[in-house]
Amino acid sequence: MPESDSIRHFRTGAINFTLKGGRLRALTCYGEEIFSLVGLALRDPNWGTIPLRVGEPTIVEHSNHRQISYTAENHLNGARVFGWSVTLILAANRLSVAVAGECLTPYRANRAGMYLRIAPATAAGQPASIHHPDGSITDTSFPTFISPHQPMQRVAGLHWNTPGGTHIELSLDGEMFEMEDERNWTDDAFKLYAPPLDQPFPVAYHRGDRIVQSLTLAIYPSQEGFRPLPRLHGCTPLYAREPAQRLAVTRRDVLPGGVVPAVFRSPVHLAFVLGGEPVAELRKLLPLVPTLGVGFVSVATVADKMLTGDTLRELFPLLQQSFPHIPRGFGSAFYFTELNRFPPPDDLDYDFVYFGNAALVHETDEWSIIETAAGQAATVCAARARYPRQEVWVSPLSLYPRFNPNRTDGGRATEEVYRPERQLHDDFIAGWVLRCLLHLAEAGCATVELSEIDPARSLFRWLRREGVTAIRRISPASQRHKTEVELRAGGSTYYILAEHVAPYCFSVVPLERKGI
Repeated sequence: MPESDSIRHFRTGAINFTLKGGRLRALTCYGEEIFSLVGLALRDPNWGTIPLRVGEPTIVEHSNHRQISYTAENHLNGARVFGWSVTLILAANRLSVAVAGECLTPYRANRAGMYLRIAPATAAGQPASIHHPDGSITDTSFPTFISPHQPMQRVAGLHWNTPGGTHIELSLDGEMFEMEDERNWTDDAFKLYAPPLDQPFPVAYHRGDRIVQSLTLAIYPSQEGFRPLPRLHGCTPLYAREPAQRLAVTRRDVLPGGVVPAVFRSPVHLAFVLGGEPVAELRKLLPLVPTLGVGFVSVATVADKMLTGDTLRELFPLLQQSFPHIPRGFGSAFYFTELNRFPPPDDLDYDFVYFGNAALVHETDEWSIIETAAGQAATVCAARARYPRQEVWVSPLSLYPRFNPNRTDGGRATEEVYRPERQLHDDFIAGWVLRCLLHLAEAGCATVELSEIDPARSLFRWLRREGVTAIRRISPASQRHKTEVELRAGGSTYYILAEHVAPYCFSVVPLERKGI
């Protein structure tokens, strides 16, 4: 049999592992190691391990799972002692391993078949439930200190939670298993093996004798740690044009005296972006604006860094008169900088503040773009501290700055802003937006409005269509090369992986949820 020494890495949904030499190594879920090893062993009457030769795996991709198959043989002194056929089925949060062995040469063995090594780093001290072959259940715990004897016996199934809250359900079939604490011999594992040591050994195997074993691992995500997802709006630029006495839809950006409603979802946010005469412009615009479907109204300016307190005192009553029962706010048409440097007087009554965030302001490399997600969270935290009674919105979230309030050439802030001549991959853009949503949710942002990012618009539509209400971090914030999150939508949970380095990846996998 041709022998394989390949190393394969597999990832499906929440489950990750490496296949090397016929062994599953470092099986992790949500960054926590569950199994350090799943393998085959043939032990001689003196507990020596018979060498195993493993063939090249065959991988078949299906619509909702991946099948991995390979064969293996134990060889001793040139003789083929045992032959094995192994099939793995890997789905979003479920793994099954089926093992079929056949004796090829008569042999006496203390142990033959599959074994599992559970990682103490995520199991030691954790409460567990042992499911026995007769259907009974024993509540116990994984040992914290090294157990001198078998801590778990007559094991047909084992349930426990990791320190991170992930619920693990392990089912074993074909033989009765038991556990020993391999830390006695400095192996960092709780090992499950069959048959139990209280059964007679060695066992005499004859040619043609078969061993059939299987395991099923089901992983259910924790329902803790989720943060409310901000409301999601999209921005479609509109501006008022005389003498048509109506709002003319264009694909242009906002002009002084313009109106920018976020029509991506209802209710609409009607943002009046005003010019050099804000009060007069708002008086002129209000009769032209339909009130049906409007859920939020706000004012901002592109003629100056920010609207002054005196101007806001005149604008807010006009908004109150036209939209008497609708939340109102104000914002910066540029960056958080303006909102931070020019706060309004404390005596004003309003419901929310907003500002725009753009990634490509200073640096243009991909890692710098990814790092802006954490910077956006910082702006929201600072805004919430400065405006403790109001909601904080990011509007819009964009890759490129819309305006430049710091021009030195005498041009208007609304003139075309320089954009780097580079194309970003769609999956990279969607991954950046996902990372931004995660950071903004953790910072307590109430609403995110989107502009000019087509790949992200598709993500926003999917989030809204599925009814996603909460998001949870999986990968640590320090990992710049990828973002892993879970999303909650009603009775469904989704796992999303975004790889931020070439060849890029943005994958969505539905997970099973368990009422525990």
